[in-house]
Amino acid sequence: MRKILSLILAVLLIGVVLAGCGPTIPKAGDSQTPDGQSQATENGDVDDDDIDLPFIPDNNTRPSTGSPVADSYTAYIEAKGNMVTKLSDALINNEDTLFVAFSLLGITMVDLSMIPATLFGLDEQSVVFGLGFFNYENVQYSQNGNSYTISYKDSEGKSVDFSGTYDAATDTLITTMTEDGREILYSEYRKTSFGYVGQYYLSGEDGKSLYKVVVNGEDGAIGISEGASKPAALTGGETVDFVTDCDQWYAISGMTVTGLTSDGKALNFEYTPSEE
Repeated sequence: MRKILSLILAVLLIGVVLAGCGPTIPKAGDSQTPDGQSQATENGDVDDDDIDLPFIPDNNTRPSTGSPVADSYTAYIEAKGNMVTKLSDALINNEDTLFVAFSLLGITMVDLSMIPATLFGLDEQSVVFGLGFFNYENVQYSQNGNSYTISYKDSEGKSVDFSGTYDAATDTLITTMTEDGREILYSEYRKTSFGYVGQYYLSGEDGKSLYKVVVNGEDGAIGISEGASKPAALTGGETVDFVTDCDQWYAISGMTVTGLTSDGKALNFEYTPSEE
């Protein structure tokens, strides 16, 4: 049973991370020659074998979108994904928290709604091309300085507006998502001296949920509160204890897991990693 649960969570987490860390989306009708110049094929289609992705010159060799805001979000979502993967593995491999790990699925699934953020700063043709993979229609994109808005019809025919404002000085991105004119998601992340802090506020027919995030390398924490109010904006003064005022929270530091379950049980145990 434990291996099955671990596999299910791994598949979901990997899917979310890949969605947020995808390669540069080329312009429709263009491909990249080995010297980096754009070249269209005879029929106007993209020849995937000819695409030569640019890379950010750092140790991660992460593909660059060419957009500072998209690259920033990609770096954050990758760091968060690594932390959540480690924390989930720790919870799954402890008998007393085997099913607690599923509490983390909510925040990973939110990342699927955040996919438009990976396209901020690109040209409209690339945005339309990218969201077309998800069967989104009537895609419209606008940019005003460091503010971005992507509007579309989702696969259920609902009108969605996904907007964001990026502050390069603090490496902060604030986004909102409305569905048929009603705000259903508010999210924010901010770079800190130790990594990142983030928060997601969901307001839907099923109620309201608040997720808080701390990322410190592969360590960090997730906090969850149900029926919460919309949070105040991040200030940059948050610490690694940012999540501990939530109804339930789970943290990992090195090989030690601490936390508080939804039924008020305190956690403190050593992490036993899954076998390769």
